Amino acid sequence: MAWNPNAPSLQPLLKKGIVIPAHWALQGQFLFIYQGEHAVFGRYSKDVNAFGMKVSEKGEDWGKGRISGNEKKVYETFQKMFMEMIDSIQIKNP
Repeated sequence: MAWNPNAPSLQPLLKKGIVIPAHWALQGQFLFIYQGEHAVFGRYSKDVNAFGMKVSEKGEDWGKGRISGNEKKVYETFQKMFMEMIDSIQIKNP
């Protein structure tokens, strides 16, 4: 996921003088529906530079067909963390 300061949706903020630096993060999302009428939506994201490795901030280096090296290690670590977070969720009926 890229945080693109040139995105049209951010232009009103930029016009007000708010500075938005470019930002790269990995993001996972899940939707859990229970009891037919209730839902929980979760979003988990982590900055690509938070893993302590030098990684590319070019979008093409993160493509499924091209990912390798530190980018692949970061992706696999994030995927493991995200799945552990999902596995830790417990739904308890009152």
